[in-house]
Amino acid sequence: MSGLMSITGAPDGDPAKAGVPVCDVGTGMYGAIGILSALWHRQRSGAGQHVDVCLLDTPISWLVWEAAAYFASGAVPRRLGSAHPIGVPYQAFRCGDGNYLIVGASSDKLYGQLCAVLGCPELADDERFCTGDQRLANREALVALLGERFLARPAAEWQAHLRAAGVPCGPIQSVDHVLERDEHVQAREMVVALDHPVAGSTRALATPIGLSETPRSVRRRAPRLGEHTAEVLRAIGYDEAEIAELRTAGIIGGA
Repeated sequence: MSGLMSITGAPDGDPAKAGVPVCDVGTGMYGAIGILSALWHRQRSGAGQHVDVCLLDTPISWLVWEAAAYFASGAVPRRLGSAHPIGVPYQAFRCGDGNYLIVGASSDKLYGQLCAVLGCPELADDERFCTGDQRLANREALVALLGERFLARPAAEWQAHLRAAGVPCGPIQSVDHVLERDEHVQAREMVVALDHPVAGSTRALATPIGLSETPRSVRRRAPRLGEHTAEVLRAIGYDEAEIAELRTAGIIGGA
């Protein structure tokens, strides 16, 4: 309903959703930001306030390029696959081994360096592509020409050459590679091991937020069903007799 799916997916394909629940997670993050803002206001004013976030507002707030372009021109944004809405070339290219490489070379300088690495320097001087506006206007023709060049070598080779030339690029990696073999993810300790009384040794994701004075850590494993019911009820004022009564009546479970 936000318009997000109308601009997600292949140009000639169906609308697609993101692979992860971006609206749910993003709204939770906005909620946390709102809470922090309200706490700061309370410190200064002594007054609390209601925090209001909405699952529809969140993805609308992400229409940064699309909303600006629509307000300015009235043109309705369309699906572009992995391509950037105003930067060309800035998208995924399929390489000779079937793997994909995201390349960001939309400035004139980076575009020239990309053409040199791909062995097609003549495209840097081609009047159809020599400026950013011209590349944007002739996106399909340029992407087709560059796509043919990328098929000549595997993704890892192109990545090495492009990075050596200062052209931003990176591979599209599978989830198992990210969680099992990516050196950066391992160095950042984004996957942690936890002991579970039923499942044994399990793995989970760490928080992506690091703080210098209070280092991040994952201290709690996934709970068993009803494991914290009594703890939560005590925290909001129920005494042991009331909790026992709820359990006897079958209203709550757990230990």
